[in-house]
Amino acid sequence: MKALNLLLVLAVIGLSFTSTSLLANDNSKLLAAYQADQKARSDENLKNGNFPQYRDEMARRLLVFEELVNGRILTAADFVHAAVILQHTNLERVGEKLVSMGNENHLLAYYLAKRAAELNHPDGRWLMAASYNRYIENSGLSLESYGVAYSDGELKAANKGLSNVDRTTKGLPPLPAIAYERDE
Repeated sequence: MKALNLLLVLAVIGLSFTSTSLLANDNSKLLAAYQADQKARSDENLKNGNFPQYRDEMARRLLVFEELVNGRILTAADFVHAAVILQHTNLERVGEKLVSMGNENHLLAYYLAKRAAELNHPDGRWLMAASYNRYIENSGLSLESYGVAYSDGELKAANKGLSNVDRTTKGLPPLPAIAYERDE
C-alpha cells in the first residue's frame, strides 16, 4: 500500500513538470464525480441525515486514481476536482462528524491542489491549506503548531518559528512560498 501511495505522489509530482494547457478541456468524468461529491455533502442532505455512502466514496476515489495514472488529469480544474474528491473520500460517520479513514488521500490531495495552484486555479492555494491541515489533523499533530491558513492569496504558517526542515522531520511536506503570521 505504501508503494502504491508513493507511486501516486510521484506521478502527481511528475505531472507538475509537464506542459499543461489551460485551454484543454476539463475531464468530464472528474467533473461529474466532483459534482456528485458536493451534492452528497450538501447542507440539505446532511440535515436530513443523508450522509455520503461508502461505495460511492470509494468509486469516486478509484476514478481519481484511474484518471491520474492514465494521464487524464490535465487542467487546473481537473486537479482541483481530484483533490476535493480525495480529501472527502473514505469517510466514516463518527457522531455528527465525517472523519477520514485514510490520511494518504489528504497528502495526495495537497499535491494535486499544489499543481492546481501552479496552474493559477483561484481555489488552488486555499485547497492546499485545507488539505494540508486535514493531513496534519489526521496525523495527530497540532494545527496550532503545524497548521496553515489561507489569507489574501497567501499560505500563512500558524507557527512562525517552524521551518520547512522542521516540517519534513515530522513527515510533513514542505510548504512553498509560505508567509508567517505577524505578531499582533
